[in-house]
Order: sequence, then structure tokens, then C-alpha cells
Amino acid sequence: MTADTLFADRYRIERRLGLGGMATVQLALDTRLQRHVAVKLLAEHLAADSNFVSRFRREALAAARLVHPNIVQVFDFGSEEASGRQYIVMEFVDGPSCADILRELRRVEPDDAVSILTQACRGLDYAHRHGVVHRDVKPGNLLRGRDDGQVKLADFGIAKATEDSDMTKVGSVLGTAAYLSPEQARGEPAGPASDLYALGVVSYQLLAGRLPFEAASLTDLARQQEQTVPQPLHEVDPEIPRPLSLVVTRALARDPADRFENAAAMERALVASMRGIPPDPTAAT
Repeated sequence: MTADTLFADRYRIERRLGLGGMATVQLALDTRLQRHVAVKLLAEHLAADSNFVSRFRREALAAARLVHPNIVQVFDFGSEEASGRQYIVMEFVDGPSCADILRELRRVEPDDAVSILTQACRGLDYAHRHGVVHRDVKPGNLLRGRDDGQVKLADFGIAKATEDSDMTKVGSVLGTAAYLSPEQARGEPAGPASDLYALGVVSYQLLAGRLPFEAASLTDLARQQEQTVPQPLHEVDPEIPRPLSLVVTRALARDPADRFENAAAMERALVASMRGIPPDPTAAT
């Protein structure tokens, strides 16, 4: 798809924002509403999977119902007439992802990390209360506005739509293995606690500049998760407040019952940690 192409009789393509094995993302102008949007066009081979198409439409509709300041809004979805490729039209966030931030800075200061993470918690809490689990929380899906610093979670529903497709399962799982919870690595269904675990991995990465587990495969990840415990962040870097380190350790608990009860509880713990208050060690508050 080239610049100036009119896509779906509405979206004038301006430039490519990203390219991956699953999809291409383009910056486009919505010619009806005269606003910039991000158009995600999924890989052509997925159009041949009728089960995927049904799941994609169902999940895109669920994602479109999530309207929150910390969630990228879904405006439209459908299939390209010529190829049958599925697409989703989203709010355009002018700013870097956390993956971009990590590539540039390697790690971020605790205050900045907590600002990012608390906003992510708010978005997750809203989604979970509306029955939607993200399933693919990772730095690339956390976008930060360049001017206002507002953090938004992107790609709700895409992971769910693709997770059962034989054509995508291996690549998508290996591509995000580092952020899979122990229960997901064992092949169990993802739930809200799985999203909190993934956000715990992102937290660790933002603060330490590395992942809590460095795994080459899903099998290796599952083994490490079962047999080892990540080095506490305050031991990785003494400048990281110990209460904040303990919050991240709680989010990374092997047993979902030992994590925070919900995203709102994790947000409260993050805020309290910057006042020197550690999380309650006896309960998933």
C-alpha cells in the first residue's frame, strides 16, 4: 500500500508506521472526519482462516466498546474488498511506544516508570471490569503521547483473535514469550491476573533495562518461571526504591492468587511505593 492510496473509500494513506509478521500499520487521514488515524492491516494469509475472521470481528467489536483515556480507541474494522484482508482503524497516538523508549534510553527513572505503569493499570482495570483481557501487554503495546505524556494501551483483542490460528500460533507465542505468565506458558487460559504479570515484566524491564527471565524458547521460559525467582530490582540497582521493587515482585508471582487482586490494587501499590510504603506482604491487595 503506497502513500496517497484511498483505503476502504475513506482512509487516505500517508506513511507506514510499523511492519511486523502479523500486520502492517499505516498513518492515514480519515477523509470523512478529517482526523489522523492508525490503520492496522492484518497479514493476507489470515483472510483464508474463516475461524480467525469470526474471532477477529468479535474481538474488534469488544475492543471498540472500550472507551477510556488510557486505551487506544478503536474506530472501525472490516475487510479489504480486493483481498479480504482484515483491518482495524484506531486512534493515532503521536509519540513513542515503551519499546521505542527502551531502545533509546535502555531504562527509565523510577518516577517516570511509575507514571507509565499507573496509567497502564487504569486502562487494564477499565478493560477487566468490562470483561476484556488484553493477553499481549508488552512495551510495544504501551504508547506514550509526545506532548502530554498520556499512556495508552493498544491492540486489545488482536492476541485473542489470533491465538487459536494454526498459521499464527507459533510465531505469535514465541514473539511475546517473555511476557507470558506461568499459567499461559503451561497452556492455560489467560485472565486478568495474566495481564498483571505481563505488566510486571514490563515494569521490571523499564526499571532494570532487562527482562526478569531471558529465555530462548517457550519451554525454557516455563522452566525458569517454575524453578527460579527474578533478582529483586533493588538488588539489581540500589537506586530503585525497595517498596517499588516489592510491588514488581508481587506482580511477577508464579501463582496468580499471589499477585494483586486487580489492576486498581496494583496502581495503588505503585503510588504508595513512591511514598516509601511497601505492599502488604500477606495479601494480594
